[in-house]
Amino acid sequence: MNPVDIDRVFGRSRLKMVTGEHVEVFREEAQPGERRRYTKRFLCTSEGDFRHWTEREWRILARLVGHGIGPVPDVVQFDRGASGRPAIVQTYDAGITVDHWATLLPVERDGRVLRHVFEDCAHWWALARHCLIALDAIHELHLVHLDLKADNVCIPLGPADFDPQVPGQVMRPLFEQVALIDFAFALVSGESLATALPIGHQTDYEYQSPRLLRALEAGRAGDLLPTRQLDWRCDIYSLAAMLRRYLPGPDGGVGGAWTRRRHADALVLVHRLFDAHHAPASVQRPHRELIELASAALHDAGLAASLERGWQLAGQTLVPSSDTPTPVTRIALPVAAPAPQGEPAAAATLATAVPPRRRNEPLRRWLWVSGVVAAGAASVPFMAQAWLALQARTMQEQVARAPADVPEAPEQSGAPASPADAGERAPAPASGTSPATAPAAASAPAAETPSSAATAPAAASAPAAETPSSAATAPPPRPAPRAPAPPKSAQLAKAPPPAKGSASRKATEARTPAKVQVAASPRMPMPPPVIVVAAPPPAPVTIAAPTPIATTPAPAPAPAPPVPVAVPAPMPASTPAAPVAASPAVQLPEEFGARAGALIGEQLPRIAQRAERLVLRVLHAAAQAENGVQDAEVLNAARAMRLSTDDAFPGVSSAADDARRLHEAAGSAFWNARNPQQALSLQMRSFGADPRDPEVAGNLAFYLLKQRPAQPEAARRLALYALTAGDRQFPNGRLEDWTTLAIASALAGRERDARNAWFVTLSLSPSLDRQCRAAVAAYASHGEKLRAPTEAMLARIRTWGRSNESPFCRWPPNWWVGAKVP
Repeated sequence: MNPVDIDRVFGRSRLKMVTGEHVEVFREEAQPGERRRYTKRFLCTSEGDFRHWTEREWRILARLVGHGIGPVPDVVQFDRGASGRPAIVQTYDAGITVDHWATLLPVERDGRVLRHVFEDCAHWWALARHCLIALDAIHELHLVHLDLKADNVCIPLGPADFDPQVPGQVMRPLFEQVALIDFAFALVSGESLATALPIGHQTDYEYQSPRLLRALEAGRAGDLLPTRQLDWRCDIYSLAAMLRRYLPGPDGGVGGAWTRRRHADALVLVHRLFDAHHAPASVQRPHRELIELASAALHDAGLAASLERGWQLAGQTLVPSSDTPTPVTRIALPVAAPAPQGEPAAAATLATAVPPRRRNEPLRRWLWVSGVVAAGAASVPFMAQAWLALQARTMQEQVARAPADVPEAPEQSGAPASPADAGERAPAPASGTSPATAPAAASAPAAETPSSAATAPAAASAPAAETPSSAATAPPPRPAPRAPAPPKSAQLAKAPPPAKGSASRKATEARTPAKVQVAASPRMPMPPPVIVVAAPPPAPVTIAAPTPIATTPAPAPAPAPPVPVAVPAPMPASTPAAPVAASPAVQLPEEFGARAGALIGEQLPRIAQRAERLVLRVLHAAAQAENGVQDAEVLNAARAMRLSTDDAFPGVSSAADDARRLHEAAGSAFWNARNPQQALSLQMRSFGADPRDPEVAGNLAFYLLKQRPAQPEAARRLALYALTAGDRQFPNGRLEDWTTLAIASALAGRERDARNAWFVTLSLSPSLDRQCRAAVAAYASHGEKLRAPTEAMLARIRTWGRSNESPFCRWPPNWWVGAKVP
């Protein structure tokens, strides 16, 4: 160790720690024998005012200390600030950070030198065990740290009189006193969150949970609900990332006491942590089970002895010294605006924290509500007569506008259902809307029916698959907010509605869906305008399908060429999920293209979410496969990723022959006619005909990426489903679908998944040249978002010593070669 490193770890002079520009942390000067203290304060910078986070961190620490939680630092004082000074929170030293242990303290024992203590098997397991114990303690209070990484975990050094200047002294980490620090951005029950957490995506070190990243993105857009719903799984994911970072290879050396069996057990723990993150939320947390797993490993007599023996500081630094190899927490905008010029900083801080006037908020709200209710009650006598007159006038106008030549709906009896009841029970019309949009779709005007000339090319591609049922031969209905209904006079002449709960009433409700009918153009495929589908969580999807659906009663535009899929911003996680179709006769239209739009919008997000958990296991295995020998682990994980047949579009019928003909026509349109839009339109219909065919789903994802602009989110979901659908011909998943997943993930901002998906293709592909061509061509086609994943794949090939097998695999990459790839 050099003098700078010794002072940074063991010194007692005042030292400014390495942090981001939004915060300052100082180690205060301390006399020998005195406990070191650290002073922290958030600042007001050009990027935003962060000062209120100081008081928030103090409140969280005070609550933890008050509950007797051990693995947190002791609070010395909190100063709200005065005369323009920002608030500060001061704590006692919690110990050496794991980051400093791993980068500044090389150790030696028995003549063998390790870069850090965690290269020793016993110390790695001790780190895992005691971090789990610390997380179990804070998670018990419903607190989530959200920024768990190596520079926020501290382990004190023993003995207390250790002097790094004296050679030959033995030291050891005191794992029993591990502590977590930096709670400013933590979530805890009872602590309000009025603004979005200013945490950014740290691409240099992938320790942040995907759930956290999605919630942070929603928070920056103004929706804090996903952030408030985060739980302990985010910290478990970060812990798994930290343990994986310090886990040496299976041949870690004799000095670390690693064996292949111990290394395999460590990998099992890491994967169990990732699996706990990917699993649905449950009341029973897995912490105790994981702690017992780590404790069982430390029962080994040799590992227990290694923890007790201690280490000596190595004579020289074996790793390059840097300010903080674990990157500092990245800050992302928007955040609270800086205080106006001339406003005292202390006043701004107090206003951000807890404004005094909020104490009267409940009383003020009660007075407002009481006033509104009183005013409404007083106005009822004056508005009653006007309301009844308006209702009578509305009924007369509807009766006058009712067409005389419209026949009565078949089997209709009793009083008409209310709009709310019709929206709940009406099935999707033949044009392919979901139940929620059926009334709007029924109002589509006749202008949406294309001419035969406009649809001749598509009809020639698939004449048999697009023939609707013979019953739907009537011309399109007039524009109306609901389906054509008999005149009000005829309804009033009917018998009164049956009593509630009677058998006649139940029969009437069962026949209610027959009221909503939409006539389709006979034996004529529809053009592919945009279809807006109400999707369940995690996000609604706007899908381009070959059948028009209008979400408002406005006149539809003229037929247009195929429009690619568009994926809007995700909705809040609390959006209620749409009911799953019980049978195709109730929820799905007959026309294949419209059916595909409904399936992709309503059911695919749920299926893709389950498929993602299975695929992530393969991606983790590929990330660990540092050499070709470990390809078997990737293949075994790939063979195990199978969705249950009950999870894939339950109750949906298939027309395999029609799907295959449309599938082949789509391939011809893309490869022969060079028409990606027509290929997408035909493939959408093929998917609607047989959504359980993994090849059809995978090719649809491929065509979505070939649109301009590409549609990565929808393509990613389809690729995930295709990989887990269970193709007997490709038990490991089609190589093309893994490639599609890599490209779609990169375009969707999921760089880690993209990189690992490329790694999977290296394990599955018999030819490195083929995959290098595909990766370089993807970069040439889609741009900079593919650069980092592609470079990672080529760098791995270089470490294998196989870069010379193809000019496309060379390092550094020959990007100009990719530009010539067709």
